[in-house]
Amino acid sequence: MLIRIAEMTIEIKCHYDYLPWLCRGYTVEEGEPLFTVEVDEAAIDEDIKKLTESGQEVFGRPYLEGVEVYRRLCLEALRYGAIFLHSACIAVDGEAYCFTADSGTGKSTHIGLWKRLFGDRAIIINGDKPLLREKDGVFHVYGTPWCGKEGWSVNTGAPVKALCLVTRAETNFIEPMDGFEVIFSIIRQTLHPRTEDELETVLDILDRLLSSTPMYRLGCNISLEAAKVAYEGMSGKAAPSLGN
Repeated sequence: MLIRIAEMTIEIKCHYDYLPWLCRGYTVEEGEPLFTVEVDEAAIDEDIKKLTESGQEVFGRPYLEGVEVYRRLCLEALRYGAIFLHSACIAVDGEAYCFTADSGTGKSTHIGLWKRLFGDRAIIINGDKPLLREKDGVFHVYGTPWCGKEGWSVNTGAPVKALCLVTRAETNFIEPMDGFEVIFSIIRQTLHPRTEDELETVLDILDRLLSSTPMYRLGCNISLEAAKVAYEGMSGKAAPSLGN
């Protein structure tokens, strides 16, 4: 099976029907793959063992194959300047905003508010596991089939206007982040490299990303005002009236 994501053609050799179903919006009929990803049964056995020993829920083998394929795909994609960022990403008028945070903080809830506020002006590119890749000196975010339980995924890309760390707060606010706090917040939301070379590549990509893309901290509650505050603070433009 060939898929195309982040402007890369990739071959996936799968053993179960789940991956072809998951990647149905990303498959292509032809093209020279940059690399091939395959997971053998022994690797799935090892994942099941680790999950069992840690007391976590063990899903079926087809699902675990999909998880392991994406992990390996992301590590291979580093060689082509693409990096995974655990985030929910939405584009408004062609400019993308990536919201990152630990699971359960409210990323998906927040971009759902943006979709309500902006309507057809907004496209949710990916709800959980997009790829970011530099193109013509600008980082773009790309949809992937791995997109969270909501299934928010579009096979497209958009230039990243800003990154945003989502936190919960009673009062909505947005403020710039800088320095070590930015690096710490982002690096913990990407995959852990396997080798020193991969670590150097991750740090190099993140250095370019954070040097060219502003990052903000958003304190938000579950209200349309939170989306308005976030958009106006990051874009410098007026959001639609909350009465519309």
